[in-house]
Amino acid sequence: MSTLMIGWTTAPSKEKASQLAEGLIESKLAACVQIAGPITSVYTWKGETESTQEYRLTLKFLPVKAEAIKNWVKANHPYEIPQWLAVTACETLPEYYQWARDCCSREEAHVKVL
Repeated sequence: MSTLMIGWTTAPSKEKASQLAEGLIESKLAACVQIAGPITSVYTWKGETESTQEYRLTLKFLPVKAEAIKNWVKANHPYEIPQWLAVTACETLPEYYQWARDCCSREEAHVKVL
């Protein structure tokens, strides 16, 4: 199947979001990472309701990279428990899929640790 996955995480600052995005791209784990924000996240943490300003990262990547990205996010994210959600895209433009494959080629991959 020639489709991509889409994943989301958040970061506490624009600078940290940029660091995460660049690490994912330089490691050839994701083909594209978009940063949006600031956004406001409201959630419960350690029994307390929190409201935090964050930046959302949206990743496009090959399904074969899913496990590596999940592990990379856990290892490089500043949060104790980072958000990581991923879904499979229902449809991908073939040319966009090919571009993503070219961006994430295994031959050139090297994992950048932050």
